[in-house]
Formats: sequence, structure tokens, C-alpha cells
Amino acid sequence: MGSPTVPHARCGGGAQASIPGRRRSTAVPPAEQAAHTARVNARGPSTTSRWCGPELAREWHPTRNGTLTPESLTPWSHRPVWWQCAQGHEWCAPPVARRAEDTCAMCAGKRFSVENNLARPSPKLAAQWHPSRNTDRPAASVTARSSHRAWWRCDDCGHEWQSSVNNCARGAACPVCALTARVLR
Repeated sequence: MGSPTVPHARCGGGAQASIPGRRRSTAVPPAEQAAHTARVNARGPSTTSRWCGPELAREWHPTRNGTLTPESLTPWSHRPVWWQCAQGHEWCAPPVARRAEDTCAMCAGKRFSVENNLARPSPKLAAQWHPSRNTDRPAASVTARSSHRAWWRCDDCGHEWQSSVNNCARGAACPVCALTARVLR
């Protein structure tokens, strides 16, 4: 077994420090930290624009970001900026979120849009949406991938139950009808 304090562990800036020294964040002297920052800044914006490949660059909103450009931000920036997909959907998200998920949330069915509501892709499911117990939102205001818990009413037996929209969209049916089908098998 090795010692947890390996002497002279190599640090990024060329300085050497022991492992305990690295834990205390004293590994790189301030002068070397300043030199590293100067080297990074000297590279200029051309190095930060590489994070935004051609696909994301096409989705950079042409008017709503003011003077901001992809080159003025880093890929880890948490500053919200505006995006627009090829279908015209607009949304605000920081670059760090776009790196993790590079598709439009509305096109992917994760956010509500007029084209992407429950009634469009799943009219049969939307018909089971309980008309009086879901007063907080209508079926046309959620997506099939929504985690919103809603009330449903079975067309066959009239049973009412509560379940998430995405659970029902994946095929979860009326629990009474499902139990009856299992018993009759």
C-alpha cells in the first residue's frame, strides 16, 4: 500500500507539492496562477468559439442576444442566452446546458409547444383526460413526456385514477381494466 502523501505530486502549472498541499489549494503559487490566466487570456476568443460547433452556431438567436456572440462566452458559462431552432422555437438556456443537451426541447417533446401538445400525437390519450378534475391545466397544455400527475377517466369502464402523463403515454392503461384483463387470462 502506498502512502496517501506521495511527495512532489506534479501540478498543472509546473509547481510541485505534496498531496496534502494540493488538498489545501496551495499547490500553485499565485504568480504561476497569474501566468496561467495570462496564457489563457492571450489565446483570445478563438479558443472559446470552438465549443459552439456549426449546429449550435446555427441555433444562436439572431436578434435577442444583443451584442453577445458565441465567441464571447465559454462552454461552461451559466449566463442565459437565446436560441432558435430550425422550426422557429425560441428558448433561453446557458451554454453549459446546451452542451449537455444539444436539441431543441420543444422538438424533442420535452417542452410544450402548439405542435407538441398531448392532443396532437395522442388524441386517444387526450380523450381520457378527466374534464373536471384537471382544472389546473387542459390536456392541450402538456406534452406526452410530461411528468405532471393528472386525473384520467377510462372510456370503457368509467374508472377514474391519477397517474403521470408520461406513464400513460408509455401505455399504462386503466388499472381496473388492466386487472380485469389479467384475471380473465
